[in-house]
Amino acid sequence: RFENDFGSRSVASITREEITDWIRGLGQSATSQNNYLRVIRILFNEGVKGKFLDESPAKHVTEAKKTQTEVGTLSPQELCRVLDKCPGELVPVIAIGAFAGVRREEIKKLDWRDVDLQHGTIRIRPSNAKSARNRLVPIEHNLADWLRPRAKAEGRVWCRGGDKKLTQTFRAAGFGKPGTEPEKEKKAGVKFRWPYPDNALRHSYATYWLAKFKDSGALSLNLGHTNSRIVFDHYRAPVAEEDAEAYWQIRPREAKNVVEIKREGVA
Repeated sequence: RFENDFGSRSVASITREEITDWIRGLGQSATSQNNYLRVIRILFNEGVKGKFLDESPAKHVTEAKKTQTEVGTLSPQELCRVLDKCPGELVPVIAIGAFAGVRREEIKKLDWRDVDLQHGTIRIRPSNAKSARNRLVPIEHNLADWLRPRAKAEGRVWCRGGDKKLTQTFRAAGFGKPGTEPEKEKKAGVKFRWPYPDNALRHSYATYWLAKFKDSGALSLNLGHTNSRIVFDHYRAPVAEEDAEAYWQIRPREAKNVVEIKREGVA
């Protein structure tokens, strides 16, 4: 797109003001504008290296200001409804998302062999991680209670038909287009919340974890981020202390304290 508008020009004749006006005229979001600027800077830096110009005019173009957006989270009460409505085979999926912050695509590749209840960690292998790096996510006490009764020696954590079952579960928990509520819910005065927050489980984990433990560095490691910037940008939402406490007290009604997992004949 830049070449279409400036391709007939000498790179040395293009000014900072022209680049700024061109980027702002794209009608894109601040993030997209800054992505365009990043690529254009690479282009002009090559021009400097090739001695086609003395200095890059893109060097001093001001980046578009991003407006902080709030991530969608579930209240402790909403998460309880989701867990109450989900089928048994989906419980580990929702619990790992909500209480360990593992991405949905990472859970889809997660094997029970990497869920170490004895040492309290979930290993996300590089081949399964978005960042392509190893990471260990701590298993909080309430997550352990959700996982122990359903833990397996090996095999995929993700259940068959998981995406469809997740959608059905959220709908059963009260998330859907207003006006499409089943008759029973309509008569009871139940109104759907729409849309249910994207990546709600991971975002809820990060928001309530930071509110309770107040350690952005550790949270960044748990989430697989290379620094704390994303944590500061997205997960410092004002959360009431009692809500954070309630979130990490969500447990199954009959959580078992001990489960035997047999591996190669050894309990």
